[in-house]
Amino acid sequence: KWLEAAIMTFGATIREKFVNADRQRMIQGYRKLTSVAVETELRENFEINMPVTKEFFVATSDQNYSWIRRETEHVSVGIQVFRMPYATDSIFSTRKVISLRDSVSRIRIPGPSAGTFMVTETNYPPVASAETIAGNYAFKVNGLWKTRGDFMGGPFTTYLIHDSAKSDLIFIDTFIYSPKFDKAEYVRQLDAIIHGLEL
Repeated sequence: KWLEAAIMTFGATIREKFVNADRQRMIQGYRKLTSVAVETELRENFEINMPVTKEFFVATSDQNYSWIRRETEHVSVGIQVFRMPYATDSIFSTRKVISLRDSVSRIRIPGPSAGTFMVTETNYPPVASAETIAGNYAFKVNGLWKTRGDFMGGPFTTYLIHDSAKSDLIFIDTFIYSPKFDKAEYVRQLDAIIHGLEL
């Protein structure tokens, strides 16, 4: 009885400790395998470090935006990054983050054929939460994406991180396409990469 009561009382805390410990283990491992090209891109364009491993490459880049990818036969993983000015806390809302994500993805993430592009799946409402990343407030939105005009889709996680030292916002969006495999492990890997971010 006492064990059951303890689990009921402290179960969430215990689970969180296991999740955090596993995440830190992954971060430390990834830091030993980082892609020099991606690391340089993120540091020079956005003044951040993330433990992005060697399988990733820079697909699209300019001074304001980067799309980083990892491609295998059955799995496609993407990370979008850019900085934007911080004006007001009102940006930290699910509706505004999704609107921002869709406006960027429509231009930057094309689908497999002409006229197709990535959008947020609205039939399954995204879920928002608050976290701390690199010692700063982060607004996180999880949901599903789809391809307008095609049948591709999968999970996404968008982070809006307040760089308080620069009064900027760092937009980081991760998304996965893996129709033949369970995507939970890829979500965990991307979560570790983002939580390994350093300003």
